[in-house]
Amino acid sequence: MTYSSFIPLAVNEDDLTTPTATKNATYALGGVYQFIDAATPNVVKQFMYVKAHTTLTVYQPYVIQPVNTSGAEWVSAAPATLAGQVTVGIPQVAFTSGYFGFVQIWGVCTAKLANETHVAGDYLELLNAGTTLIVDGTSGSTTYSPKSVAIQIGALSGAGTTTVNLFGGVRTSLISAS
Repeated sequence: MTYSSFIPLAVNEDDLTTPTATKNATYALGGVYQFIDAATPNVVKQFMYVKAHTTLTVYQPYVIQPVNTSGAEWVSAAPATLAGQVTVGIPQVAFTSGYFGFVQIWGVCTAKLANETHVAGDYLELLNAGTTLIVDGTSGSTTYSPKSVAIQIGALSGAGTTTVNLFGGVRTSLISAS
Protein backbone atom coordinates (compact mmCIF):
# COMPACT_ATOMS: atom_id res chain seq x y z
CA MET A 1 0.00 0.00 0.00
CA THR A 2 1.30 3.43 -0.89
CA TYR A 3 0.62 6.48 1.22
CA SER A 4 1.05 10.10 0.32
CA SER A 5 1.26 13.19 2.44
CA PHE A 6 -1.97 14.99 3.14
CA ILE A 7 -1.86 18.67 2.33
CA PRO A 8 -5.01 20.57 3.31
CA LEU A 9 -6.64 22.28 0.37
CA ALA A 10 -7.32 25.97 0.52
CA VAL A 11 -10.95 27.03 0.28
CA ASN A 12 -12.04 30.13 -1.53
CA GLU A 13 -13.94 32.03 1.16
CA ASP A 14 -16.62 32.99 -1.40
CA ASP A 15 -17.42 29.28 -1.80
CA LEU A 16 -18.63 29.17 1.82
CA THR A 17 -21.68 31.17 0.78
CA THR A 18 -22.18 29.85 -2.75
CA PRO A 19 -23.76 26.37 -3.00
CA THR A 20 -23.43 24.87 -6.48
CA ALA A 21 -25.42 22.39 -8.58
CA THR A 22 -22.35 20.32 -9.29
CA LYS A 23 -19.69 18.98 -6.98
CA ASN A 24 -16.62 21.15 -7.15
CA ALA A 25 -13.72 18.73 -7.62
CA THR A 26 -11.60 20.91 -5.33
CA TYR A 27 -13.66 19.96 -2.27
CA ALA A 28 -14.12 16.43 -1.00
CA LEU A 29 -17.57 15.55 0.30
CA GLY A 30 -17.28 15.29 4.08
CA GLY A 31 -14.15 17.43 4.03
CA VAL A 32 -13.78 19.67 7.08
CA TYR A 33 -12.19 23.07 6.56
CA GLN A 34 -11.11 25.43 9.31
CA PHE A 35 -10.97 29.23 9.15
CA ILE A 36 -10.03 32.13 11.33
CA ASP A 37 -12.74 34.74 10.96
CA ALA A 38 -11.18 37.99 9.70
CA ALA A 39 -14.02 40.02 11.26
CA THR A 40 -13.30 38.61 14.71
CA PRO A 41 -9.63 37.62 15.02
CA ASN A 42 -8.90 34.55 17.15
CA VAL A 43 -12.33 33.06 16.35
CA VAL A 44 -11.99 29.72 14.60
CA LYS A 45 -14.83 28.22 12.56
CA GLN A 46 -15.16 24.83 10.89
CA PHE A 47 -17.27 23.99 7.85
CA MET A 48 -18.09 20.64 6.24
CA TYR A 49 -18.67 20.19 2.51
CA VAL A 50 -21.99 18.33 2.02
CA LYS A 51 -24.80 17.64 -0.42
CA ALA A 52 -28.23 19.04 0.48
CA HIS A 53 -30.81 16.27 0.95
CA THR A 54 -33.60 18.79 0.38
CA THR A 55 -33.90 22.57 0.30
CA LEU A 56 -31.88 23.82 3.28
CA THR A 57 -33.20 26.77 5.25
CA VAL A 58 -30.60 29.32 6.30
CA TYR A 59 -29.67 29.09 10.02
CA GLN A 60 -31.74 25.92 10.55
CA PRO A 61 -29.89 23.00 12.18
CA TYR A 62 -29.47 19.72 10.29
CA VAL A 63 -27.81 16.40 10.99
CA ILE A 64 -24.80 15.54 8.83
CA GLN A 65 -24.66 11.87 7.97
CA PRO A 66 -22.73 9.53 5.72
CA VAL A 67 -24.65 7.63 3.02
CA ASN A 68 -23.61 4.97 0.54
CA THR A 69 -24.81 6.79 -2.56
CA SER A 70 -21.98 7.55 -4.94
CA GLY A 71 -21.56 11.29 -5.35
CA ALA A 72 -23.49 12.05 -2.17
CA GLU A 73 -21.39 10.37 0.52
CA TRP A 74 -22.04 13.12 3.09
CA VAL A 75 -25.46 14.78 3.19
CA SER A 76 -27.46 17.07 5.38
CA ALA A 77 -30.56 15.37 6.79
CA ALA A 78 -33.54 16.19 8.96
CA PRO A 79 -32.90 15.35 12.62
CA ALA A 80 -34.23 11.98 13.77
CA THR A 81 -34.02 10.13 17.08
CA LEU A 82 -30.73 8.28 16.88
CA ALA A 83 -29.04 5.91 19.28
CA GLY A 84 -25.64 6.92 17.95
CA GLN A 85 -24.06 10.32 18.02
CA VAL A 86 -24.14 12.73 15.10
CA THR A 87 -22.63 15.99 13.93
CA VAL A 88 -24.97 18.96 13.60
CA GLY A 89 -24.41 21.47 10.80
CA ILE A 90 -26.01 24.86 10.30
CA PRO A 91 -26.04 26.40 6.81
CA GLN A 92 -25.23 30.09 6.87
CA VAL A 93 -26.92 30.46 3.46
CA ALA A 94 -29.93 28.70 1.89
CA PHE A 95 -29.32 25.66 -0.35
CA THR A 96 -31.35 24.29 -3.24
CA SER A 97 -32.14 20.57 -2.95
CA GLY A 98 -29.30 18.45 -4.37
CA TYR A 99 -26.77 21.31 -4.29
CA PHE A 100 -23.26 21.01 -2.84
CA GLY A 101 -21.81 23.48 -0.38
CA PHE A 102 -20.60 24.21 3.14
CA VAL A 103 -22.46 24.02 6.46
CA GLN A 104 -20.88 25.26 9.66
CA ILE A 105 -20.17 22.56 12.26
CA TRP A 106 -18.09 24.44 14.82
CA GLY A 107 -17.62 27.96 16.11
CA VAL A 108 -19.64 31.13 16.47
CA CYS A 109 -22.53 31.24 13.99
CA THR A 110 -26.14 32.30 13.55
CA ALA A 111 -28.81 29.72 14.39
CA LYS A 112 -32.60 29.47 14.66
CA LEU A 113 -33.85 29.04 18.22
CA ALA A 114 -37.21 27.76 19.47
CA ASN A 115 -39.96 29.86 21.04
CA GLU A 116 -38.71 29.84 24.63
CA THR A 117 -36.52 31.94 26.88
CA HIS A 118 -32.78 31.68 26.21
CA VAL A 119 -30.12 33.23 28.42
CA ALA A 120 -26.40 33.52 27.86
CA GLY A 121 -24.67 30.29 28.80
CA ASP A 122 -27.63 27.97 28.08
CA TYR A 123 -26.58 24.71 26.47
CA LEU A 124 -28.71 23.98 23.40
CA GLU A 125 -29.87 20.71 21.85
CA LEU A 126 -31.66 19.58 18.69
CA LEU A 127 -34.73 17.34 18.93
CA ASN A 128 -35.85 14.84 16.33
CA ALA A 129 -37.68 16.53 13.45
CA GLY A 130 -36.51 19.81 14.97
CA THR A 131 -36.05 22.95 12.91
CA THR A 132 -34.60 25.02 15.76
CA LEU A 133 -32.26 24.58 18.68
CA ILE A 134 -33.87 24.42 22.14
CA VAL A 135 -32.55 24.77 25.67
CA ASP A 136 -30.95 21.52 26.83
CA GLY A 137 -32.83 21.33 30.14
CA THR A 138 -34.14 24.45 31.86
CA SER A 139 -33.27 27.97 30.74
CA GLY A 140 -30.66 29.41 33.06
CA SER A 141 -29.20 25.97 33.75
CA THR A 142 -25.69 25.53 32.42
CA THR A 143 -25.68 21.73 32.60
CA TYR A 144 -23.71 20.17 29.79
CA SER A 145 -25.13 16.87 28.51
CA PRO A 146 -24.53 14.34 25.70
CA LYS A 147 -27.34 16.11 23.80
CA SER A 148 -25.69 19.55 23.88
CA VAL A 149 -24.71 20.90 20.44
CA ALA A 150 -24.13 24.61 21.14
CA ILE A 151 -23.99 27.31 23.79
CA GLN A 152 -26.23 30.39 23.71
CA ILE A 153 -24.11 33.54 23.53
CA GLY A 154 -26.68 36.26 24.28
CA ALA A 155 -30.22 36.46 25.58
CA LEU A 156 -33.28 35.83 23.41
CA SER A 157 -36.91 35.87 24.51
CA GLY A 158 -39.06 33.83 22.13
CA ALA A 159 -38.26 32.34 18.74
CA GLY A 160 -35.70 33.90 16.45
CA THR A 161 -32.19 33.83 15.07
CA THR A 162 -29.25 34.63 17.27
CA THR A 163 -25.57 33.92 17.76
CA VAL A 164 -24.49 30.61 19.27
CA ASN A 165 -21.21 28.80 19.72
CA LEU A 166 -21.64 25.52 17.84
CA PHE A 167 -19.38 22.65 18.87
CA GLY A 168 -20.33 19.82 16.52
CA GLY A 169 -16.90 19.72 14.98
CA VAL A 170 -15.35 19.00 18.36
CA ARG A 171 -17.82 16.33 19.41
CA THR A 172 -20.89 14.52 18.24
CA SER A 173 -24.26 14.73 19.99
CA LEU A 174 -27.33 12.63 20.66
CA ILE A 175 -30.65 13.56 19.03
CA SER A 176 -33.54 13.00 21.45
CA ALA A 177 -37.19 12.27 20.85
CA SER A 178 -39.39 15.35 21.06
